[in-house]
Amino acid sequence: GQLIYEITDASRHFFKEENKIFSFKSEGGLNILMRLATDTIDDALRELLVNTNTYRLITHRVLHERDAQGQTLLAILEVNRTTMTESIPPILKKEYGCHRQHIARTEECFAKQLESSVTTEHILTDLNNLEENVSFK
Repeated sequence: GQLIYEITDASRHFFKEENKIFSFKSEGGLNILMRLATDTIDDALRELLVNTNTYRLITHRVLHERDAQGQTLLAILEVNRTTMTESIPPILKKEYGCHRQHIARTEECFAKQLESSVTTEHILTDLNNLEENVSFK
């Protein structure tokens, strides 16, 4: 969190729409969100997902970018599910919001991204629990 505030203080224009911070990909085709998920840096990923300076820049397109192995951010989180507990709820919330709070569309989108049907079931259960317990407004 402190790093984001320092970047913002250094340049008030850093987090404008033109900035491609989430579109930049490393050699393996990983964007910064995927890199944090791969390296299981849960607190930093969660901060990017909920911070008011970065949240609006994480679009549906960014969430669906694929790495060199064809995995999306959600698929990477699927592998590291037990250690990335802070990042999964904001991802679910963001995806749900991208689909205008339409649960069936969100479920269909998740099914396309996830490889394991068992994990898909767990993620969908988390989504349904989140929908019941949290206001997305």
